[in-house]
Amino acid sequence: MNNGEVKYWSTTFNQLENADTDPKTICGLIGVDYKPGNSYTLVIVDTQAKGAGQSVTIVPTHKNLGNFAKSEIKGINPDAVDEVMTQEYNREYAEHMVAFKKRSLNMQNDEHVSSYADANFSNKEDKVQFKTRMKINERLGANEHYTGDGTTKNLIADCPNECGVMETFTYDKSPQTLGQLESSGSAKRISTKPL
Repeated sequence: MNNGEVKYWSTTFNQLENADTDPKTICGLIGVDYKPGNSYTLVIVDTQAKGAGQSVTIVPTHKNLGNFAKSEIKGINPDAVDEVMTQEYNREYAEHMVAFKKRSLNMQNDEHVSSYADANFSNKEDKVQFKTRMKINERLGANEHYTGDGTTKNLIADCPNECGVMETFTYDKSPQTLGQLESSGSAKRISTKPL
C-alpha cells in the first residue's frame, strides 16, 4: 500500500504442510491462480515472536471483510458492500472475472473496470455492485476464488475437496520489512520448487 500499511492473506503452517514446497499445490490450496513462469516464495512468520509487529487479524468472512472494507476503503458505498459480500454475488463475480481476464483487462485501471461495467451491465445498481466488488478485490485481495466462509477455494484439479486451507486476513498499520522480521528471527523465506 502506498501509505505504508500492509494487508495480507495467510494461513497456518499446518494447513500448508502437506504441500511441501510445490508452488502449484500451494497456489491451488490458497485459491490463487498458478502461473508456471512465475517464481514463488513461501514466507513463514512467527506472529507471536517478539518484534513480529502489531497487527489486526480477522477471519475473512463476508461480514468481517465487508465491515473492514467499509471502514478502510475510501469512497466505497456501504450498501453496495453488503450487496456484494454474499455467497450469491461470489458466483456472479467469478463469472465476470473469467470474462474480464480473457480480455486482458487490468483491475487497477479504472477505465478498464468502467468500460467492462458499461459493456456488461444495463443498470446503474449492477455497475456499482461490480465496481465495488472489484475495488474489494483490488484493495484487499478478495479475488474471484474468495469464499467468504474463512476457507479458500481449492483450485487443485481432480481433488475431491472443495475447500483449500483455513485463512486469515491481516492488517498492519506499521509493518516491519521482511528483512527486519528475518533479522529478528520472526520470519523465514523458503524458495518453492516443484516436486
